[in-house]
Amino acid sequence: MLLQQAAAGGTVMILTAFGPTENGVGYRCVFEVELRAVESGAVVTGGSRVTSANPPSSCRPGEPSTLNPAGKDRLRRTGSDDRATTYDRSQ
Repeated sequence: MLLQQAAAGGTVMILTAFGPTENGVGYRCVFEVELRAVESGAVVTGGSRVTSANPPSSCRPGEPSTLNPAGKDRLRRTGSDDRATTYDRSQ
């Protein structure tokens, strides 16, 4: 995950996902996420769009989400369904 400064409507996050599919075939997906707003310290994003997909059938756009600090070097991403994922900063 790469976070960058952006104006509303600009790309604020680039996310790369990779690994094996359920049938063991590898996949790699790259997503870009646009900034909608910053509200009370939270970053509100639009849905993600796929910019690179291999194989194409393994990558789907994501829903809008909210990014919040979750302690030192941690970030919590919460989707519109209230499911959250916490990311740790790599060194």
